[in-house]
Amino acid sequence: MSGTSGLGGIGATPGSLAGGGTAASNLLMSDSFTDTDAVTLPNHTPTYRHDSVTASWVDNDVGITIESNKASDNDVTGASTIDVGNANVTLAVTMIIQGGGNGFNGLAFRLQDATHFWIDGCDVVNDKVTIWENNGGVWAERGGNANGSFNFTAGETRTISITVNGTSISVSIDDVVSATATSAVFQTETKHGLYNDAVAGGTDATWDELSIRTV
Repeated sequence: MSGTSGLGGIGATPGSLAGGGTAASNLLMSDSFTDTDAVTLPNHTPTYRHDSVTASWVDNDVGITIESNKASDNDVTGASTIDVGNANVTLAVTMIIQGGGNGFNGLAFRLQDATHFWIDGCDVVNDKVTIWENNGGVWAERGGNANGSFNFTAGETRTISITVNGTSISVSIDDVVSATATSAVFQTETKHGLYNDAVAGGTDATWDELSIRTV
């Protein structure tokens, strides 16, 4: 399946969710991060994968582990992604903002390798929502709102979602569109997942109930 194709033509059933039930036809994978504490994501099996998704979690930076049935950043800068075979997707996750007043809590998308990918999420330092491109280790902000647009506080829960479709990128916080960008960079890459830039000393950021769907 090409990086920009949808589920059409796969011909496979959507598959079953752990514990019973059938997943929606556009659901590529989901993860409730239910597992033993300290298990790394590459050693953890996602809750659900569509029949077309055979990949597992891969750490691009080591550090994210399971803690209390959530993915936890462990005060590190880390990215973990899974190849879902589709570049045009919607990612959604429930996130608890880290403590300490520093860091970036969010998602990675369209990852090519360790220094070529996109991130989006909550800039806890500047209280804003941003979209960043990492191109060969050179970071550039490609979309976002003004400093102070949000008031992110340690321990609060936020729902983060992003839809990437062709060159369009749109990020929502708590179901409200908060940042947009347009770019063809890495637009055929099919690896998506979690990203966090943490400062040691604060409480951990956590992710829960991740879903990745075709658009």
